[in-house]
Amino acid sequence: MAFYLFICHFYILFFGFANSWRYYFRSVYTASLDGTIIRWNLQNLAEDRKKINLKTAITSIKIFKDRLICGGFSSLLICDLNATLLKTLTITEDGGVTEISCFHVLENGEVWAGTRHDGKIHVFDISTGHVKHVISIPNCRGISSINVFDDKIWAGLKHGEIYIYSVKDYSIWKQLQGHEDAVKVLYNIRESNDVLHSYMISGAGSRDGRVCVWNATEETL
Repeated sequence: MAFYLFICHFYILFFGFANSWRYYFRSVYTASLDGTIIRWNLQNLAEDRKKINLKTAITSIKIFKDRLICGGFSSLLICDLNATLLKTLTITEDGGVTEISCFHVLENGEVWAGTRHDGKIHVFDISTGHVKHVISIPNCRGISSINVFDDKIWAGLKHGEIYIYSVKDYSIWKQLQGHEDAVKVLYNIRESNDVLHSYMISGAGSRDGRVCVWNATEETL
């Protein structure tokens, strides 16, 4: 368990660095499965302020403007930059809470959250906390990764497919098949704002083990 906590903590450190650098240039936020959030000073790598514990497991963290969005197993926690809890986003169906496996925050304030055990993506409005739209993917065992490229959302599925949706109207744009196991990672690369040299990289679970590099503008390998 200690080893897993360390890996989770390190991964979020790297991801938080990318987002914090983009917006604030001075701080890195890390989070761990015990619910602890730490803000680090980039210059001296010391803790910037007292640790905050949200008392729930945190598996991922992202920054949107002046908000921290913390992903847990059953909810998304919206906090200010001091890690004070402001709002909780949950998905409830049939009287119970549905587990969330991954999420992505768009520049327009939409939070796209994929469910762990079925093929649904819930689109939240971060300002109100309300669900704006629900996308249902037939014959899907769960969403395993989500990322964005321009006006398209890429969703990696547990059975190896990638579905691409339009951000504008939530319609399906294209379906891709490149893996035989859950698509664990989706990462976009754009070379110096050159649209012709922009890529989405997908990585799958151990039963597949492959990494695919997609042309992000043509959605081809």
